This record gives sequence, C-alpha cells and structure tokens, in this order.
Amino acid sequence: MDKVFRLGRTVSHFKTAQLGAKFQYRLVKFCYDKNIFPPPVKKNPHVHFVELIPSNCSSSVFKEGSFSFLNKEKRFQSSIDWNFSEYGQLWNIRLNSLEYLSHLDTSASDGKIVLFDFIKEIKKNRTRYDSHCASLRIINVIKFCSRYQIDIPEFNSFVFSQALYVRKNSEVHLSNNHLLENGFALLFASHFFGHEKLFHYSSKVLMKALDKQVLADGAHFELCPMYHLWTVNRLLECLQILKKSSFKVKSFVDVLEKKVSAMLGWIIQMQFANGSLPAVNDSSEGYGPGINAILKIAYDIGLKASIHPLKESGFRKFKNRNFEMLVDVNGLTPPEAPGHSHADTFHFILHVFGDPLIIDTGVSTYEPSKLRMHERSTAAHNTVVVNDLNQSEIYGTFRAGRRAKVNLLKCTSNELEASHNGYQHIGVKHTRTFSFGLDKIVITDKIIGKVPGKCSAFLHIDKKNRLVKKENELVSKFVNINFNNASNIEVKENYYAIAFGKQLPCYVVKIDFSGELVTTIRLNK
Repeated sequence: MDKVFRLGRTVSHFKTAQLGAKFQYRLVKFCYDKNIFPPPVKKNPHVHFVELIPSNCSSSVFKEGSFSFLNKEKRFQSSIDWNFSEYGQLWNIRLNSLEYLSHLDTSASDGKIVLFDFIKEIKKNRTRYDSHCASLRIINVIKFCSRYQIDIPEFNSFVFSQALYVRKNSEVHLSNNHLLENGFALLFASHFFGHEKLFHYSSKVLMKALDKQVLADGAHFELCPMYHLWTVNRLLECLQILKKSSFKVKSFVDVLEKKVSAMLGWIIQMQFANGSLPAVNDSSEGYGPGINAILKIAYDIGLKASIHPLKESGFRKFKNRNFEMLVDVNGLTPPEAPGHSHADTFHFILHVFGDPLIIDTGVSTYEPSKLRMHERSTAAHNTVVVNDLNQSEIYGTFRAGRRAKVNLLKCTSNELEASHNGYQHIGVKHTRTFSFGLDKIVITDKIIGKVPGKCSAFLHIDKKNRLVKKENELVSKFVNINFNNASNIEVKENYYAIAFGKQLPCYVVKIDFSGELVTTIRLNK
C-alpha cells in the first residue's frame, strides 16, 4: 500500500498533458517495435554536409576495435553486441548513441565499419525505437559523415528514417534534456536533408522547450552542470549550422544566442576559482564537454557570457580572499522532471584558499542500486537528516514522490537564511542560516517541531585535508570546525564520485544534535 501512495505522490506533480504524452510515446514505440507501423524510409535522400568548428567534446572513444567510455573499456571478440548490458544501461546507451563517431580520433574507415554493422543489426537492437538514443545517433552520424564528406545511400536512408521516427515520437512526456535533444537532432537532420518542414517543427520544439527549461539566471532547469554544458554545446552547434542556412532563421538565431549567453553566464558563476565545477545533482566529470572547450567555441563564433545574478536556480555564491562557498537553497526541482535531482536542500560546498575542503559526493552510477539511492540521498550531502529520512522522497533510479519546498527568509551579501518543509509529514521544519565572514563561517541549524526526533548533520571532507578530532571540534591544516550543542561527532572514511564508475576516498563527518546546532568554520591563526 505504501508503494501505491508513493506512486500517487509522484504522479500528482505531473501535468495531465505529460501523462497523455507518456501514453502516446509508449503506444507509438510499441507499434513500431511490433511492425504495426512500417519504419519510414527514403531512398538515398540528397544531403548537405554541416560545417562545425573541430572540437573533441566527445568523451566516447572507439579505437582499434575497442570501445572506451564512462571509465570502462570493451573489446568485442567477433561481432559487436549492441545489446551488451554488463556495464549497465548508461554504457549501453553510449554504445548505441554512436557518439564515438564524432570523436576526432575516429577514422573514416573505422566509423564506416561500425555504422554498417549497426544498421545491419538494428532489428535486433533494443534501442532502435528509443527516441533519445535515436536523437543522439542522428547528430553523431551527421557529424561523422560531414567531417569525412561521406555520402552513402544506406547511411542517409538510416538517418532519415530515424529522424522521421523522432518527429513522430518526441519525448514530450519527459519535458527535460531529452526533449531538447529531440529538437536538436531534428534541426541537424532538417539541414542535412534540406527539409524545411522538419526545420520549422524542430525550431518550434526548441523555442518552446528552451523558454521553459532555461531559467532567468541562465541555469538549465535540471540544475546539473553536466547537462547544462551538454545543452550549451548543442546550442553552439546549432548556431553554427543556422548561420549557413538557406532557411529564414534570424529571429530563431537571436533567441538561441540570448539563451547561450545567459547559460554561459550561469556556468561561469558556478565555477570555482580553481577551475572546477560543482558536482551538484547528477553531474560528473568526463561525461560531456568541459567548460573551457565550450567557452572557446562560443568565443570563436562571437558570443559572450551575459551575467545574471544567481537567483531562480536556487544557488547562492559567497566569496572572499579566503573562502568560496556555494549554497543550494532550492527544493527538489523541477516538479515535472525531477529525475536528475537529489534530496540535498541546504547542501553547500566550501573551498578554502582555492582548494576544496567540504565537497559534493557526486554521482558514479545510474544503475538501480543501493549506491544510486545513496548518491541521491540527503545523507550523501552536507545538510541535515531527521529520523534517518530523506528530505525529499527519492526512489528508483530517477523518481521522486514527496518533495521539499524552500522558503527563502533572508539573503544579503554575507547572510542567508531559509527553511524547508521536507519533514512536515513528521511534524518538523528545518531552518538553516549561513553567516559569511572574512575569517569564519557560521552555520546555524534549527529543527522545529512537536517531535524533533533524531537529528544528524553531515559533512563530506576532501581526504587531502588531514583531520584531527578534539572533543567538539575538528582541526585541519587551515581551519578549525567547531560544533556547538553536538551530542556526538563521528568521523569515518568513505568515498565520493569524481566520474561515472570512478570514486576516491573522503571523510564523512556525522554530527548528532537535538533541536539546534551551531557549526563554526574558522581560519587557523
């Protein structure tokens, strides 16, 4: 019965149109899978190669018969098993998306061998009518064929059929980065085939999705720097294509350029002084393009960042010559697409003298597992857990039921105060205050309610910082961390993710308290 109620709490956040679109998506996919609809085919459509600035934004590599991505490598002995699942679903998606074709190190001969094999085996392929995979394939094959000026009828017909399928079955029900990828793929295809109707459809999809998904401060609404950069890269590719288009594109280009400038501004503000990006929500190094590669492409095509103060995304940044701190004051968002969000309200990351001290634990897997559940959990972040419960009800791989909502009470240049209702179902409210000074940071947690229950604050500390525990205090090279009103402090070794399939050791500090905890982070004298 609990699962039924949880499902109800999950579905209640979706719009009616989303639920209808989900049913339609599955129905169309089922009909294609069962050959109720014949797959769309066009014999050798005429093609127009796209011109893009050469850039190795792909992290997937195929070389000398070996596939390497997400820190795992596979060499198939005789033939490629396109349904290979030993490394998990995300690795299989990378295999089937053909992203390695767009890697500059992939030769024309190797790429053609792989592509011919994929087309030959597609009827056995479980991803053949997955619209997200199909969208990625469309883009990567077009980029590969354009780079080497390859005009082969089988390739052209394959891309055209995939594009018509995505046109018929876009992922409107997800309303997230997948829908954007559908639109990007159709824009690529419309110019590759000179298909004006497809262009008008793709531009309509993208305009509507970008208006919704790019917030006023420039953040992509899923709030994952990894997917944010992925989206900016796609927009830059689309702008390069559009600027050489024969279609009427000026107003569309103007909109895309404004979105890119705002998104560049957001990611620049999120970047730490040491060049790293926060691994908040589902973000990981090595998944897609890096910020420096993105900024170079933007500069090369004449685009600059437009800085809007961090606000709508729910992040706040505090910085002086000693400290640099990023604070998360958003709830679990967006309501209709929470799959990449974590239960991490009031989580923060802190660098001292340019080096990480208190860190995000990142994400290392999308596989349904205890590890996936932990990496999305409240206890995996630098915030407070009450009664061993998550602030927001995350479950499965990408699902969420009950969601925490934030009430921002105060925000100045050196102080931040907010409360969230993630524990209201047990009669508790959590309020956290940050006071940011030149040589110290004070964090005050108040758990207010009829039955406060068991309260634990968590800190995840980079292992490069040697810790010494002294009563209610932790001492490291540059700072002392004091916990006033702590009933117990426990320091353990654990791991944090630096990339998919890759972890490093860290310290996890658990601070038990009742009612109120004051944490003071002070520079050593």
